[in-house]
Amino acid sequence: MATDTAIVKFNIGGLRYEVSRSLLEMYSESMLTKIATDQWQEDPESEIFIERDGSTFRYVLNYLRDGKVKLPITETKSNVIEELVYYNIDHDANKIDDSNEYQANAFTTAKELINDLKSDDISLSFYCNEIAIHCLDMYMLNRVVSVTSEGIQRPFLQDDKLHVLIHKDSLHGGAAIYEHIKQLYKMGNHAQVSLTIQERVGIHLNKVGLAISAVSNHIPYFKCDISKLNLKKG
Repeated sequence: MATDTAIVKFNIGGLRYEVSRSLLEMYSESMLTKIATDQWQEDPESEIFIERDGSTFRYVLNYLRDGKVKLPITETKSNVIEELVYYNIDHDANKIDDSNEYQANAFTTAKELINDLKSDDISLSFYCNEIAIHCLDMYMLNRVVSVTSEGIQRPFLQDDKLHVLIHKDSLHGGAAIYEHIKQLYKMGNHAQVSLTIQERVGIHLNKVGLAISAVSNHIPYFKCDISKLNLKKG
């Protein structure tokens, strides 16, 4: 009887896995469990071949074991969900953590955004672009430091927050740009501009999953409070 065998052997697209029958029985309606029963498998010692992505299957197994899974940068949430659906496994998309992939994509997008901002020299937008560029530079610096010093699993923003200090030497335009920013900040406080510095910079940072919660003037520098944007990913 197949039920006497504690281990079920799967060959998923050429990659071999051994799965405990007790784990499969927790998901009685899944395709994996059904093809491992007596009615589908005459020889309980034989290998069950399934023509699917073998590398993604490991994350399917992790989800079965733990009810959740954290994906590496190399795997996408959509691929894992597609496999879970194929195997008829009930799942909660919120339990599939793709933050590593999301952060990697945001890192690439941040570099692209910096290049776009540097090419835009229009009036007040330019001054806010300078702030956004510095914030993004600091964001990427913290991202790289966290990866190289303690590994990819460490959040790139400590406590999901980053305080960025902006001096005149922080800006590509130097002291002249810094003085313009001071004037724009003062105008914003008196409601003399349609969008404040915080709002203008926030528009740019939102594109890479970041938010700016405050901009404050602490002569001789400005402080920008940056945090991860609270996005729900389905």
